[in-house]
Amino acid sequence: MRTLGLATLVTLIALAVPRVRADEGDDAIATVKAGIKAHGGEEALKKNKAGEFKMKGSMSILGADLEYTGTMAYQLPDQFKATIDTSLMGQALSIAQIVNGDKFKTTLNGQAQPLDDRTKAELRQGAASQEIAMLYPLLNKEKYTIKAGKDAKIGDVDCSTVLVEGKSTKAIKLHFDKKTGLLHATVRQAIAPGVGNEVEEVTVMSDFKAVDGVQTPMKLVVKHDGKVFMSTTLSDAKTSVKLDPKVFSVDD
Repeated sequence: MRTLGLATLVTLIALAVPRVRADEGDDAIATVKAGIKAHGGEEALKKNKAGEFKMKGSMSILGADLEYTGTMAYQLPDQFKATIDTSLMGQALSIAQIVNGDKFKTTLNGQAQPLDDRTKAELRQGAASQEIAMLYPLLNKEKYTIKAGKDAKIGDVDCSTVLVEGKSTKAIKLHFDKKTGLLHATVRQAIAPGVGNEVEEVTVMSDFKAVDGVQTPMKLVVKHDGKVFMSTTLSDAKTSVKLDPKVFSVDD
């Protein structure tokens, strides 16, 4: 009876666990590997785990269209910093956001801002998105689960789709250009700045340039529920084996 009971329990658990067809996983792995190759190869992607950029562009928040400049820095697997300088109604605004593992900091004109758990989770997702965009970490089955999704057309680009889930990250869709193999777009659920409601965030990447052997997008267009939220041009891109720890300090 004990054996029968155990067998029944195993069967019930098996029925309760969602099944992924083997070909879905195989197709996803093939797409990711093709993406790794298109972006410069695993060796080039793994060589430098940190990077810095300058950026400029425009964004729309609460009906206001703002021009901005800023910087971005990252270090895998979980460090990220972005600064934005802009102005609203003649008032200068300087914003900084830092993720350092499980530590977070946001400042406005040098003053630390309170962060709730929802905002921290969003910041953590931003740091994780950088690691996901490097592609090779997705082959780590202990950290990520990937499967093939339905083909999609993003703008005028036909894409293969890979669905990604991580232990500490929200689900995200990666769309790869079928012609080039490059990562063309990501889709995830995000929190709209200044509003707080959840939106579908689509980030489209273009203007790829080789940076230390890695094909890197120099233009990003982010849409929230179909409307352009941010358009960014990157410049002065450089990568490093490791950045100064002070870059991601949250204690000062």
